[in-house]
Amino acid sequence: LEKQVKELNVRIVDLETKAYANLPQPSTTIRQLEARIEELTQQLNQVSSDKRHSTPPRSSEKAFREMQLQLSESERKCFMLESDRKASQSQIESLREKLDKAQTQANKLELSNRRLEREAIDAKQATLA
Repeated sequence: LEKQVKELNVRIVDLETKAYANLPQPSTTIRQLEARIEELTQQLNQVSSDKRHSTPPRSSEKAFREMQLQLSESERKCFMLESDRKASQSQIESLREKLDKAQTQANKLELSNRRLEREAIDAKQATLA
């Protein structure tokens, strides 16, 4: 049981490390998306002002659609990362519960072992007396 407890502890640490290392913080992702939107908006404004007379309105519509696609793709990735984070968190909680159960069982076994040792000593002393 002690070996299982140690293995579960190592597994929990490993999963927590992976969860935090692989997933950017949601606030960081949101800031990156907002910065990207701002950058694309500025590019769109610059392109619109530079080519206002020379390009038909379709190019700005195309740029707008591209921005919408990029935004929806970024939102989809953010949603996937969040769902992965929740799944990892759920798995960590499950492993913690298993670890708690294993530790409780180990404690019960240790107490039983001590009780049996005491009973054996008492029985030995009773046969000697």
